[in-house]
Amino acid sequence: MDEAPTLPPPLLANWTWQVEAACRGGDPAVFFSPADDRTTTRADRIERAKAICARCPVTAACLEHALRTREPYGVWGGRSETERAELLGLASLRYPARRARPRRQSAASRREAWRAAAGRAVSVAVAAPVDRGSGPDA
Repeated sequence: MDEAPTLPPPLLANWTWQVEAACRGGDPAVFFSPADDRTTTRADRIERAKAICARCPVTAACLEHALRTREPYGVWGGRSETERAELLGLASLRYPARRARPRRQSAASRREAWRAAAGRAVSVAVAAPVDRGSGPDA
């Protein structure tokens, strides 16, 4: 299994690339969309962010950082969350990974399952009588 991603140590040399970033001081909403937003607004934001990244002198360092740390949100190094996941061969960068919610069973289905389970328990008790007449003490 892969190692958990970690941030680089807090040494100035590991973070100086951010000083030259074209996005520095800009509106973070351009780079970070609401997680469940799947509209054209999200696509427009991603394209605006990529346009800023296209003229950025540290795009490679930014993308390297995002891939190394598996940054789960936003546009980094000119790549969206989905594009970075694809580069890493992952289904998603979200941590913890989202799980599909189990489908909720109706009350009628739960009652039927309970009756079936209760019926099996009763039939097992009736079908397996205990023979008390055999053994060393009989």
